[in-house]
Amino acid sequence: METNEKRLYKQAYGLSLFTIFYNVIEGIVSMVLGYTDETLSLFGFGADSFIEMMSGIGIAIMILRLMKNPKQP
Repeated sequence: METNEKRLYKQAYGLSLFTIFYNVIEGIVSMVLGYTDETLSLFGFGADSFIEMMSGIGIAIMILRLMKNPKQP
């Protein structure tokens, strides 16, 4: 694998990890605030953040698989 390709895979993996951690924090804060303020829309926004987090996990796994087994021309 080329060095530029490795760098791009590492950058994509880092962005996917950032997305995962950000959505966890966003989800917890939104759900707690939505629960304490009895705001269903804010609570639902927090729940949606966990769905986005699962998508981020799928992307991170896909990137790891591509790094492990790159396509050969």
